[in-house]
Amino acid sequence: MGTSSPRPALRGRQEPRVSYIPAATSWAAGEAALDLAAVAGRTSLAWQESVILNGMATADDGKWAAFEVGVEVARQNGKNGSIEVVELGWMINEPGVSILHTAHDFNTALESMQRLEDLLRSNAAIESEFKPKPRYGNGRESIRLANGSIIRFKTRTKSGGRGFSVDRLVIDEAMIYSSASRAAIMPLLTASENPQIWYLGSAPDAETHEHSAKWFGLRARALERRGSLCWMEWSAPEPDPEWSEDERQAWREDRENWACANPSLGFRVPGLVLTEKYIADEMDAFADDLAKWEVERLGIPIALPDAAELDEFQPLFPDETLGRLFSGESVGLSHTVLALDASPDRAWCSIAAAGRAGDRVHGLVGYHGALHVDSVLAAVLEAIADADPVAILVDPKSPAELLIDPIERAGFEVHRMTWAEVKSATGALLAGVDDGRYSLAESPVLREALGVATLREDRDGGVALARQSGTICQLVATAAAMWGVDRFAPLPKEPVRPAAGVRAVPVSRDRGFAF
Repeated sequence: MGTSSPRPALRGRQEPRVSYIPAATSWAAGEAALDLAAVAGRTSLAWQESVILNGMATADDGKWAAFEVGVEVARQNGKNGSIEVVELGWMINEPGVSILHTAHDFNTALESMQRLEDLLRSNAAIESEFKPKPRYGNGRESIRLANGSIIRFKTRTKSGGRGFSVDRLVIDEAMIYSSASRAAIMPLLTASENPQIWYLGSAPDAETHEHSAKWFGLRARALERRGSLCWMEWSAPEPDPEWSEDERQAWREDRENWACANPSLGFRVPGLVLTEKYIADEMDAFADDLAKWEVERLGIPIALPDAAELDEFQPLFPDETLGRLFSGESVGLSHTVLALDASPDRAWCSIAAAGRAGDRVHGLVGYHGALHVDSVLAAVLEAIADADPVAILVDPKSPAELLIDPIERAGFEVHRMTWAEVKSATGALLAGVDDGRYSLAESPVLREALGVATLREDRDGGVALARQSGTICQLVATAAAMWGVDRFAPLPKEPVRPAAGVRAVPVSRDRGFAF
């Protein structure tokens, strides 16, 4: 009598079903991170090693081959095990690196911190790098090493980070990532010479995840094979929408589909219990809502017809922030800086001023009118005569470039802002408003700009105010002027006293400064 051999245990597929991996010339950073993890006693599965090596790959110039790295895999597969190794490599092998690890939920962020701390403590030599003891509580969760590296763990908010810049961003639970959170977080990267963003998530559910547009967008870019993006996705082949329910159920029960979406299936991984029986029992438990089970276990997203529009416009600053940001009174200024900007259609030109008001930087719009060179130049010369600015700033890539030569012919030097400085000015505005160091003179034209302003992400890191979002030249100029105060008149050791004879009053339109 014949006997049949037992069916071999099902193992998860180690190669992603959907991937877009940019060309690279070196995988040394990922290999070094894996070596460190091995010293700490961490063994990674082949799929996790692939994530680490491809995400940390570098190009000829030594910079990351991908500015953005996206990893999509079903829950309970240990995707965070990969980022822990990446973070370990960053912190040990890049002394002084600054990392921000964010999650939608605080407990998720805290768990990630505890797991990374455990990894760092797994080897005495690595543990000796701690300085000081990791900090918990009061929203200051962080790990700092003796070599100057630091990683902070936070939940995502509209206000973002306070008073620090970072080299790397980790966006956990990335299928829930609002435009307001992006606007708050992205400026933190502006000062980095080699920035990178990692996104970790499972398949998006537009019915449940209110802010899933970014995740859908990343996947769309991967399928179109465009952008500085590395995308690795473990998911089941999509079902045919024309299938009968019996055919759909057969697809759900196909063990090969389980293996495609769950790379850790069948492997012995500490802290994970992902077996065929577990998945079968889980499917039974979701019998009344199998579409949700397909999202969670097979990586099949639920997209609404207008999923790309779910991330509705949100202002840069909420009303409560504007309430404390605006100052309705004239403010005495010292160390004044002027900045000019114009709208892309050349219809409007703005002159903004900023200066020190005690320990704050205070900004205002002093001119907002038609881009007529003679009238704008007259307003600039009047402001120079009254305020004696320490610097005059213009972005030469804006239409305000028309004013540079006339101002210099009048005998005044103009600082031509670089693209990096434009991005830094945007980041400084968001951070300065958040930590209360910036204030603005209230005016209708600034409120108008703040009502339509959005941010545009730069592939090399950071964000800038998107001039195409509307008439925002008045806000762009104000941000530049306020950044210029710190750039050209750094805060002295002694407290700054407002100048007695220089007081600035904001205006509405077509008028010069009142100093």
